[in-house]
Amino acid sequence: MKLNYYTYKVNDFPSKYLEQLTSILKKIVEEKKDEYWENYSKNLFNIKKQVAISIATHNEQIKIFATIFNNEFYGKSVYRLFNRIYKVDDIRDLHSQKKYNNIHITHPILYQQEQFVKLLNPKFYFISRQRKHTKWLKYFINNYNNDYNSNFIVSDEHFKVNSLKDHYRSCQLLIYPKNLNIPFLKCNK
Repeated sequence: MKLNYYTYKVNDFPSKYLEQLTSILKKIVEEKKDEYWENYSKNLFNIKKQVAISIATHNEQIKIFATIFNNEFYGKSVYRLFNRIYKVDDIRDLHSQKKYNNIHITHPILYQQEQFVKLLNPKFYFISRQRKHTKWLKYFINNYNNDYNSNFIVSDEHFKVNSLKDHYRSCQLLIYPKNLNIPFLKCNK
């Protein structure tokens, strides 16, 4: 399956894809199959509040989407890449197959998002994950760094990335460029 990758400012996101994305989000919330389905609900995700939306398509159908996000908590010029990232069922059903043509299927999205954010003159940009273990994250990001000549690293500690009181949702591992300083507070264990 050949995927085509695009990143759009949220206001430039084509209506044909907006309809598909809205349908995908509705399905995620209704089915509740994804461990993080609540993150895609209207309470926690608003398309119009994203900075940009990246998609991978096959035959004009969205197969993967990811967003770039900024809010007051992050501060000016701080961006979260892969804010919401989701693979539709036919991509998920491939189970462990994460590569096509020897490229990880989400690496081109990450590359486009990194390039997009760099044009915004960021103070900091990052990916965050609600995980305890870093082995897979380090494998993923090291491969990305090798393929795209980037310098992301995975934090060994968790940082508070939102104002929620829920420790699990708020305290997350960070993936960020090693030359940038983390603007978030470390979480207590």
